[in-house]
Amino acid sequence: MTIPRIGVNAPLARVGLGAGGAIAGPPPEEPGLAGWFAGGPTPGRPGAAVLVGDLVFARLADLRAGDLVGVVRADDTVAVFRVVGSAAPPEGGYRAPSRPGGAAPELRLVSGDLVVYAAFTAAYGVADLTGAL
Repeated sequence: MTIPRIGVNAPLARVGLGAGGAIAGPPPEEPGLAGWFAGGPTPGRPGAAVLVGDLVFARLADLRAGDLVGVVRADDTVAVFRVVGSAAPPEGGYRAPSRPGGAAPELRLVSGDLVVYAAFTAAYGVADLTGAL
């Protein structure tokens, strides 16, 4: 995944629920890793995909509406999202959002002190970009 505004370029690892039902972060011994909550949709699919990482997302507060986030998916497509807002996470940690059927693709970037919300903008194949260079 990449977030140009804050210099993030990190691989993703699957994460699940931790103690108390909050989404667990990636292993602390891998500080350059972000986590994708595997109990939810993949980025770019209907519903709210959740990416977590206190260390990787240390500069989330520097993001502004309109900033771009790109997530390379397993099928070699890139899902592109545009930041639309942010809020403090709930006490007790961020929990998986409900995912109503037919909902638009969304992205949540979660650190210990901030949740950034982003809307799906586009998807393209990695090969499409490579061929254009």
